[in-house]
Amino acid sequence: MTTATNHPGLEPLYRVDELSDGGGRILVCESQDLADAAISIGLTATAVPGGANRVRSTDLRPLLGFEEVVILVDNAGPGMKYICNLAQQLGAEKCAGHLTRAYPPGGQVGPGCWAKLLSINGRSAGDIREDVGRIIESNRRDQAASDAGAREGTGTLSQPDAGLVTVRASAIEPTTLEWLWPGRIPLGKTTIFASDPGLGKTFVALDIAARVSAGCPFADSQDVRNPAGGVVILSAEDDANDTIVPRLQAAAADLDRIVIVQGVKRFDPDSETYREGMFSLDTDLPRLEDAVKAERGCRLVIIDPVSAYMGRADSHKNGDVRGLLAPLASLAQRHRVAVLLISHLNKSEGTSAQYRIMGSLAFVAAARMGWAVAKDKEDGRRRLLLPIKSNLCKEPTGLAYTLADDTARPGYNGQPVVAWEGTPITEGLDELLRPDTGNQRGNRKEAAEWLKAALADGPVASATLVEDASESSGISRRTLFRAKDDAGIRAKRVGKVWEWSLPQ
Repeated sequence: MTTATNHPGLEPLYRVDELSDGGGRILVCESQDLADAAISIGLTATAVPGGANRVRSTDLRPLLGFEEVVILVDNAGPGMKYICNLAQQLGAEKCAGHLTRAYPPGGQVGPGCWAKLLSINGRSAGDIREDVGRIIESNRRDQAASDAGAREGTGTLSQPDAGLVTVRASAIEPTTLEWLWPGRIPLGKTTIFASDPGLGKTFVALDIAARVSAGCPFADSQDVRNPAGGVVILSAEDDANDTIVPRLQAAAADLDRIVIVQGVKRFDPDSETYREGMFSLDTDLPRLEDAVKAERGCRLVIIDPVSAYMGRADSHKNGDVRGLLAPLASLAQRHRVAVLLISHLNKSEGTSAQYRIMGSLAFVAAARMGWAVAKDKEDGRRRLLLPIKSNLCKEPTGLAYTLADDTARPGYNGQPVVAWEGTPITEGLDELLRPDTGNQRGNRKEAAEWLKAALADGPVASATLVEDASESSGISRRTLFRAKDDAGIRAKRVGKVWEWSLPQ
């Protein structure tokens, strides 16, 4: 039993008189009931009466002689506060042992998890002690790896200190920015793609994944080598078997280099089994990091859509979004992978594209590059990939593409592929997203009537129509193409010429 006397003015630890003078491992529980449960099966345990808010008014000296101080974390918020306060009070120079945070297996955090794990329920006390020991050892190894990374500048220390962490600029070795897709998607950073539904942004994401997995160059960078690498995909909106994999096959992907995350197994204390649940950036980022490390030469992570993986965080609150995306950005930097976040545009027509990303503006602010997909107002089949923001280089040009059914391609499976155009697009995104005014709609109606008259005798080459419309009626090319869609005019390629004709 401990012989230490209480410090004047400080409260004693729970059941402090039953503690030994040190050595071995001691559990610091979030509640006195949990400490009682641990003690009842033969473990050394205590608690801070009053919880995290009373740590500074509690005499912690009896903990200093133990080789390892373990905090059993049941609640993420109070538990982390418990850890921080204990670490600051014990101090690295005073604590003889190591401070370990221990979560229930599977990352399950919530009131009563540890109580259920420590309860008998037909098991022997010895079996429970062994299970608890294995859980603590697993947490301790994970924490040791995290601390080692932090000391190398690749992670965050689990035991906070009161001082700043600084480095002199002259001691930092500059590095060259690397690109997954030159000038468009950087390695080691986050990039965001957004569009209205149905414009093919997921097709583009999977086209990028296929090129990375197979080591194929990008459409506008044919002379730049694109090393084959691994890809991790999280997709909440498309099924893997009938959508994602067939599209990847159509794009000639190397499927052996692509991993699709379908969920996370978490421990359920009620049934004492593991259940599969939705991945959450809030709680499961270490598991995503494990997947990145396990996939050989991983170069790309796709999260589609990012709003589906926010967990308990509010996607409309800047603080919540930044709190999730900052660790994700650190993961990207540590492993030199490009993280591609897929999002939707909201319905705020007429505003800048940056303000139309669904949810908080922090999504755009956190990303280093941003892109949006818009429909070409002159050609309803054509899509334009245009820049929203660029923090890493001068604003790049856009690209155009269509979704093409390449029936002549070997292995054609009915899925369209992204057919990129080589000519850069300099048109402004905000102009394309701006809704039509009444005058524009009137001009389109007049142009549609002109088209119907011009095509009354049969098909006409589109180039001829554009020239005649401009010369005879002052109708612009853009208005003519938009009127074509309004009137349901059909377009067909005849040899090297596109012909328009009236709908049947």
